[in-house]
Amino acid sequence: MRPVHGFDKVDFVMQNITAEIVHVQLEEDNRFYAEAEIVVPDKFEHIELFIDNICPEAHAPPLSDVEAGTHRLSISGEGKPPFEVGQSIMARAFERGELPA
Repeated sequence: MRPVHGFDKVDFVMQNITAEIVHVQLEEDNRFYAEAEIVVPDKFEHIELFIDNICPEAHAPPLSDVEAGTHRLSISGEGKPPFEVGQSIMARAFERGELPA
């Protein structure tokens, strides 16, 4: 866990965590759909996948207002899936009530 600093104070707390791709599917219309599974730690409620460096045109809505435990995030985009089942993807988790503006 690491604090993210503004000018003179800590703005919010963020922790890097890892998600694992558990499902990948290529659709007939040249689009893909994937699911990543992630374990949300206690005290964290907002999760965002780091997928821009893997597939900039992919879309992965964040998890918001979630409880601790195992959750799945959907990922979709155009073209051939850039993910494989079992692949790890980094994500960032924000503490409850500490989501940056």
